[in-house]
Amino acid sequence: RRTESEVNRIWGRRAAYFTVWEKEIPTIQDPATRSLSEARKAEVSSQFDAANRRYDEARNALEPLITYLQDIRKALSTDLTRDGLVAIKPSVFNANERARQAQTALAQSAAELDALSARTASFRVQEIK
Repeated sequence: RRTESEVNRIWGRRAAYFTVWEKEIPTIQDPATRSLSEARKAEVSSQFDAANRRYDEARNALEPLITYLQDIRKALSTDLTRDGLVAIKPSVFNANERARQAQTALAQSAAELDALSARTASFRVQEIK
């Protein structure tokens, strides 16, 4: 939930961030400076896109895990006996491994989003008149 909230906040800021940048670039008189600004904008856009891809990968890794855990819950709800617990044990171990992998992917995604947020935090969106 925290990551989803951070993603929404960053993408909201992204739109304003690039809107201002797009409007400012044509007003730069010096061609070399304009070119540098355009290159930097492309670099930052690439960073946003990479963070978005990492987030999508992490979210996509989490969805099958949730389904897998729901399957385990259903199996246990119909056979909560000693033998049923023994039978489902390999699936539980597998779920734990999948959960560790998903947790790692989500942590990496959250860290990348936090870093991206910090890199763009000093930018103040100004009204363009």
